[in-house]
Amino acid sequence: MDIRKTMLSGAAVLAGGALGAVSRLLILTLTGEELKSLGARNVVLPLFPIDLVNIVGCLAAGLIMGLAIKSAYLKSLLVTGFLGAFTSFSAYVQSYAMVLVDGGSALVLILFVSNALLCLMFCSMGLSLGRIIRGRLAGNGAAAPLSRGKAREAETQGKAKQENS
Repeated sequence: MDIRKTMLSGAAVLAGGALGAVSRLLILTLTGEELKSLGARNVVLPLFPIDLVNIVGCLAAGLIMGLAIKSAYLKSLLVTGFLGAFTSFSAYVQSYAMVLVDGGSALVLILFVSNALLCLMFCSMGLSLGRIIRGRLAGNGAAAPLSRGKAREAETQGKAKQENS
């Protein structure tokens, strides 16, 4: 285990986490969501701001995964740090639980599940979009290979074609 790499990754997660948490706080504050998170009763449904934060975060995570960023530090900063703090699952669950306990209807459960499905859908869309962008940047106009082994194979074939030309 390389302590230097671990420390650098930890610093990246710390910096990204701070930025992600502050970004979420700003968005929720601008939308008045912080009142709900502090225990406000009889909140109007749906809890759109926290849902929007999670959906945007999932889209961004999918996009980053699809781009296949190789830098472990950049992934630590963006995904583990920033998006991990930006899309807080505990804040999402807490918001819905408070509405349910304060007399929310079964609609809360439907919204909770539908938001999870939307997050999955947007993460998948981001992943596909990232692969398309990666493919275009690689110059083949299509989605880039999915695995590292296939990527190396395609790279080797490309070099062989260039040498034969």
